[in-house]
Amino acid sequence: MALLTTVAEQARALLADQRPLDAYRLVLAALDHAPGDPLLARLAGACSQTLGDAVQAERWWRLALQGQPDNADLHFNLAQLLESGGRNAEASAHWRRAAELAPDDVEVQARHGLALAALGQDDAALPALRAGLQASEPAPVHLALADLLARRGEVQAAEQHFRQAIALVPDDAVAPANLALLLEGQWRDDEAEQWYRVALARAPEAAPIHANFAGLLARQGRLAEAEAAYRRALALDPRVPLTHSNLGVLLAGQGRDAEAEDAFIAALALAPGHPRARLNRAFLLLARGQWQAGWVEHETRFDPGLQHPTPRPGHLPGRRWQGESLAGQSILLWLEQGYGDQIQFCRYATRLKELGAARVTVACQPPLVALLRSLRGVDRVLPHDETRDAGLRIDCWAMSMDVPRHAGGTPDTLPAHLPYLAADAARRAQL
Repeated sequence: MALLTTVAEQARALLADQRPLDAYRLVLAALDHAPGDPLLARLAGACSQTLGDAVQAERWWRLALQGQPDNADLHFNLAQLLESGGRNAEASAHWRRAAELAPDDVEVQARHGLALAALGQDDAALPALRAGLQASEPAPVHLALADLLARRGEVQAAEQHFRQAIALVPDDAVAPANLALLLEGQWRDDEAEQWYRVALARAPEAAPIHANFAGLLARQGRLAEAEAAYRRALALDPRVPLTHSNLGVLLAGQGRDAEAEDAFIAALALAPGHPRARLNRAFLLLARGQWQAGWVEHETRFDPGLQHPTPRPGHLPGRRWQGESLAGQSILLWLEQGYGDQIQFCRYATRLKELGAARVTVACQPPLVALLRSLRGVDRVLPHDETRDAGLRIDCWAMSMDVPRHAGGTPDTLPAHLPYLAADAARRAQL
């Protein structure tokens, strides 16, 4: 044992003297006499890592863990190694074990929290990050904690941690860029712009910051500046479909349809199924009068890849109508979106009756029920929230913006019987 201790001390001295190869040779010679010794295996791993041989370092540290399964430092070293190789899920198990074995070690807690946050395990990451705020390098902890709190909607706490991260690393661009996004989400546009400009001064080649700043400028109606920012982002990184798509929206809003179409096509060339680009292109096609193609693409509104996909009423009985014959059938028309869209598309309930439906039920937002009862050809109008317990007996159902695709989505077939709604006579009499 004394001999092994001496060898270990000599190996550490050689490592400290930046002679890892000599240290490795010394340790390997000792391992010939004491194979599997955890102390020597641990040192062999350190030598291998210093020499740039991650495979051997992992092998030696796993061997050491067989003899010292509760050694926090070994778990810490192995976790770092795995994380550096992109094996984050494997690393997380060793971060967790190191944190369990060293609950008072703020460095371990910090790294454990950062690993959990990177894996999106926010609930587990939160206490670990808070425990690691006293680590020797707290800026990444503040930044990860700020991002996590922002996702949870705790914006005031998130802002505080972003500002602490900025103060700790005054040259970093990530914290001010993320703070700008947070402030923009609170409609604090002037402050958000200030921090975007700080971030861009620190990282002028960062395409995502230019793209996010462009979104703020577009929302403010500063169209020329927004376009310049989007184009700068694309010049720096043309591989981002969302940036092409957002530029397309900006151009379409200015009536520059051909350029907008090119932007959407560029986005879809990079990611053929990109839901935001497909839906934005659908809006452009519809606005240009290319109704049939537009309604087909408009199906993308249900895509779960969207930030806010249109929800389907999964609780309804019967099948979703796909344009087949309605002769003798009962159908429910589910009105989508807000009041304006529901008032605009409710006229398709009459169209369904004209197509042969025996019974047409309409489901809408509660405040619209009385108004929509005046629709010609409608047998029943229900608020959305009562359709679960209404004892519905229907053969099929349709989303209101499905109907134009299957039955009347062109100027020649648009239901145009006007007026198609009327205020309740009794209510009018009370005015």
